[in-house]
Amino acid sequence: MPLTFLRHPPPDVARGVCYGASDLALLPGWEEAIDALQVGATAVRHSPLGRCAGPARRLAARLGVRAVADPGLREMDFGAWEMRPWDAVPRGQIDAWAADTLHWRPPGGETVAEMAARVAAALERAGEGELWLSHAGVFKALRHLAGAPGPWDERIGFGEVRTL
Repeated sequence: MPLTFLRHPPPDVARGVCYGASDLALLPGWEEAIDALQVGATAVRHSPLGRCAGPARRLAARLGVRAVADPGLREMDFGAWEMRPWDAVPRGQIDAWAADTLHWRPPGGETVAEMAARVAAALERAGEGELWLSHAGVFKALRHLAGAPGPWDERIGFGEVRTL
């Protein structure tokens, strides 16, 4: 079944900071961006993190459908890396992660494989015609689960809509 995916609007965080599972506010103007979207859905399933929950509730209200918070759509937990500049993460840890992206665990965080398993479980709960409002990591996990080539290198912009 096709799935409409929307990445959340831009968060209010400095460029170059790792913020996976951290809860962040959005930059001003996100409401107008959500209101301008031309999408339809039977429901809006979303990450429980605030940068997704607020836009999801607004979009769902505009579409006259329900917003469904799903913990499976939360961004990857980077543990000790959270809210640190990427260039402050020890080089050896970055190299270890790059050598085994699916299974290496950032200190105190989760593996990419664990995140992908959460996303797969969320797919089992999904209903026909839903729009998912979530994070870049979740988008990449969906592409991985679909067997797309190079999903972990794929980019999706803030506020970008894709049909999968």
